[in-house]
Amino acid sequence: MQSNETNSRYHMAQRTTKLNVTNGDLRLARIFLKIVENGGISASEEELGVNKSTISRHLADFETRLGLTLCERGRSGFRLTLDGERVVEFVERLLASVDDFSTNISGLNEAAEGHLRIGAMDSCINDPDNPTKQHLYNFKKSHPNVNFSLKIGKITKLERAVMDGRLHAAILPLYWQNDSFDYFELYQERVGLFAGQKHAVTQAKRNGQKLTVDDVYQHPLISRGSREPPSIRSRKAKFAIGPTVPDGEAIMALVTCGLYLSFMPTYAAMDSSRGLVEILPDKFAYKMPVCLVSKKTHQHSTLVQRFLEFVAQGIEKSS
Repeated sequence: MQSNETNSRYHMAQRTTKLNVTNGDLRLARIFLKIVENGGISASEEELGVNKSTISRHLADFETRLGLTLCERGRSGFRLTLDGERVVEFVERLLASVDDFSTNISGLNEAAEGHLRIGAMDSCINDPDNPTKQHLYNFKKSHPNVNFSLKIGKITKLERAVMDGRLHAAILPLYWQNDSFDYFELYQERVGLFAGQKHAVTQAKRNGQKLTVDDVYQHPLISRGSREPPSIRSRKAKFAIGPTVPDGEAIMALVTCGLYLSFMPTYAAMDSSRGLVEILPDKFAYKMPVCLVSKKTHQHSTLVQRFLEFVAQGIEKSS
């Protein structure tokens, strides 16, 4: 029977052994990523087409192969370990590299085929004024063998994914500029200040009270916790301090129930089912540039370069 110290040395040896990646490893990596995307083993049965005992065995094989515990699973649910969170990022990079290899070879053969990975912030992708979906449709129409994937996420995570190659490009508000990226402005997103039906500001407005900017500043404002241009930061700094909530749907829920004020994209807030009210639009509304962001490099694949040029030409035609 091995001692704890012997076991510890065994696992450390596994961790430090160089891993030669095989086709079997790639298969297990894809299964692991699907488990994470679906939030657990049971939830992955339908998509993977196998039962949960088989999925559990594949996951255990992957953990053994890496010498790491990737997740906790059981009655308390599925949860990634710290190692598991890092491995998710490594797997995404690995599979992106394999995918890009195939795309690059197709480009050398002058075949317009492959897989383009695009990211987007949740608050802008469905804006009717955002031309991105039309650009994707037009590019697909002229390049039928190209497929797209779309990842919704937070700005900092999407930027990191563009930087390390997990994404080819991302659609993001231009809160700041990074010298490592190229920016193609797609459109101007209108942002307004909104309150729910039960909020004191809405009730005052309904009762005919003439609101001033100083009246509105007395109420707590939700922050998304994102870096923003100084002009916007200074405007928001005048409000009473509210919670920091990075998720768009969570912000919508807190505003809808009348607890806080928040700046939101107009298209999302004005959905009639939400019942939100815009507050002093002539004082608080502003427009934010939304851009297609890509890594500044001379090593884009032929397909990625073709897509970026296609979007740039589409923007130029519409301007």
